[in-house]
Amino acid sequence: MRILLADDSQAMRAVFREVFAKLGHAAADIAEAQDWKETSAALRNPGEPIGLVVFDWDLPGMSGGLLMQQL
Repeated sequence: MRILLADDSQAMRAVFREVFAKLGHAAADIAEAQDWKETSAALRNPGEPIGLVVFDWDLPGMSGGLLMQQL
């Protein structure tokens, strides 16, 4: 399963990468995004479908709630 970590904090993305690694997910299965534009682009990429998204509620440029409404 491909996982998308969307957070503007590199430290938080690192924490989640470590958690998912302990759960058995390979680093190659984890994509990252720093803002809502990168998140939206990653989710719309048909070549690499995302099975799980973990995102910051307060992404730069758009709240997590608004992002969910637009997806």
